[in-house]
Amino acid sequence: MNPFRLLINLIDRPTGVFAQVRDGPRRLILVPFAVMFASIVFYGLISAPLSAKLAGELIQQRIAQLPAQQAQAAAQVMTTPGTTQIALSSVIGGTLLTLIGWVLWGAILHFVVMMLGANSKPGQMIAAVSWAAIPHALRNLVMAGFVLISGSLVRNQGLSWLVASGNLLKDSQNPLYVFLAGIDIFWLWGMFLLTVAVAVVAGFSRRQSLAVVLATWVGGALLTVIPTFLSSMFMGRAFGG
Repeated sequence: MNPFRLLINLIDRPTGVFAQVRDGPRRLILVPFAVMFASIVFYGLISAPLSAKLAGELIQQRIAQLPAQQAQAAAQVMTTPGTTQIALSSVIGGTLLTLIGWVLWGAILHFVVMMLGANSKPGQMIAAVSWAAIPHALRNLVMAGFVLISGSLVRNQGLSWLVASGNLLKDSQNPLYVFLAGIDIFWLWGMFLLTVAVAVVAGFSRRQSLAVVLATWVGGALLTVIPTFLSSMFMGRAFGG
């Protein structure tokens, strides 16, 4: 069982790949983890200087919106993070969120398919979810390449440009902007692979699997957007917006 061959086969033979992941040793999860971790580190290091600069700009924009007295106090507290701090938080945070996301997605999908009568094991579903996440690692690599070539960050990711206002501070507090930012060609590929994964692990048809994946994704998307919505409400009240 060649892990590199499995990665290549995700392109045109995903069903066979997920069958091997389902029946193979659980250590196969180390392959997508290694790919994802490498992509997180690469993008984190490449983008850190620009991300630190952008963070400083956003902080200054936020301070500029405050009354004079509050602005003076905020300027002493809200310091611009350094490049090293940004890189470390990006790598550590990205890695932890990836692992937590795989476990949560796998556990939820396992619970849902079990409720629908399937006979799967949690480890099988979590492993399948990790392999279905390979497109997200490729997204990191593509964005890192964009940063190297253009010398700038990708400002409006995915379909977020549809609702972008041009003000990144305002956009970052827009739940719809945050939601659309995650929808792109890599998301589509990942959803397709996840649909195949659930079909293989649970023994469902593609249509049943797609329904399960979409329903679960909608729930997860809401959980992602709600904190942004609440944060936007809080910031608006706190700063008079």
